[in-house]
Amino acid sequence: MGKKIVIAGAGASGMMAAIAAAGGLSEMDGEQGQDAAERGQDKGPAGGYGFARPEDICILEKNERAGRKLLATGNGRCNFTNAKCTSWDYSGAFLLKKETSGFPDSVMVQAPPKRVMEAFFRMGILPREEDEGRVYPYSGQGSSICQALYSKLASLGVEIRCGSVLKRAEALPGGGFHLTLRDGSELTCERLILAVGGKAGCQYGSEGDGYALARELGHGVVKPIPALVQLTADDPDLPSLKGVRVKARAALFEGSEKIRDDRGEIQFTEDTLSGICIFNLSRYVRYSGNPVSAPERYHVGIDFMEEYPEETVLAILRLRQEYLGQREARAFLSGVLHEKLAAVFMQKLGIPAGRKTAELREEDLAALAAMLKNFDVKITGTKSWKDAQVTAGGVDTAEIHRRTLESKLIPGLYFAGELIDVDAPCGGYNLQWAFASGMVAGKAAGMVPGTAGRD
Repeated sequence: MGKKIVIAGAGASGMMAAIAAAGGLSEMDGEQGQDAAERGQDKGPAGGYGFARPEDICILEKNERAGRKLLATGNGRCNFTNAKCTSWDYSGAFLLKKETSGFPDSVMVQAPPKRVMEAFFRMGILPREEDEGRVYPYSGQGSSICQALYSKLASLGVEIRCGSVLKRAEALPGGGFHLTLRDGSELTCERLILAVGGKAGCQYGSEGDGYALARELGHGVVKPIPALVQLTADDPDLPSLKGVRVKARAALFEGSEKIRDDRGEIQFTEDTLSGICIFNLSRYVRYSGNPVSAPERYHVGIDFMEEYPEETVLAILRLRQEYLGQREARAFLSGVLHEKLAAVFMQKLGIPAGRKTAELREEDLAALAAMLKNFDVKITGTKSWKDAQVTAGGVDTAEIHRRTLESKLIPGLYFAGELIDVDAPCGGYNLQWAFASGMVAGKAAGMVPGTAGRD
């Protein structure tokens, strides 16, 4: 059985791509593409482009329900975009390649956060902007986003085949694709959108099978790694810090070179550093100056008193020694630092816990000040794919037309979402990319062949 467009993956990017391909977003641009497609016209009456008939579009979804991973985002609330998002928030190997440095920008210009919010508003979602630009459905329920997408697809008449896994895609010599599913069934299509996601969140069905499909079609894949995930650490004192939460600035270093820093709440476990700022740093373990360097070359420096320069911290400690001279060293930092951290500081510096504060030497105070400004933790890697929120790495953007997300190697092949080598920090940025890339790829694939334009 043949289809004009097959979309592999009914996640955020796949469902949005199907809606865009069917002309379901055309009203935002004043286009009449869906009406033109229904009349069998190639172009709309106002010079707009025709879109694919909804009945000619099919989504293949491996899970028994579409949007399974989407339902779990934002602790079930679904932080579906970020109002402050720009192309500068995105990373990928394209940052190391001058010729593709503007890749996300072409997508974000076409589908900025405002457009994503407008699309969902037209589907019934009232957005609520919260701290740092995070945008949620006003209902506070992530299921509202999924239901809006389901309803739109149903109203358009787009078919979703759940429990269908794309096993192999073969580009045909005369154009189009021959698809083989895991159950042995086959179908053909004129255009194929791969939106199967990455490897993060494997408990939701993410297996990374899209990378094999892309490779078989001739595309290069930047090695995928877990991102927005806890950093595993090698420090004998970490078990004693389990449960400690502290506001601080964390900086990721490769050797002596600082790669990136971020601030927020840091959480200590017995073998990891966690918290949103740590998650954000995890993306740059991969995209440092040497992208193939071993994880053990990385370390994180934590600044517990970022508001103060080190000399001011030392001056504060001198005053505390003057005012609190009769206190034991174990309580010297009480009111400044969590007691578990204070105990680790004293132990690392060899200061007996029972020593009187008045007996601390100037070099002890200087060492404490230096440690408060740079508590160094050796990083050994990251937690697993199950713990990761997104994938860093993916289909090489150098082989994708940035304006349409069509393959530069095979006409009619498109990519969307996490499968592409693009990732971003916590806060709705990655779902913004999923929806934006879905809009762009879907619209381009749904247009009359040859009219979408390329780079």
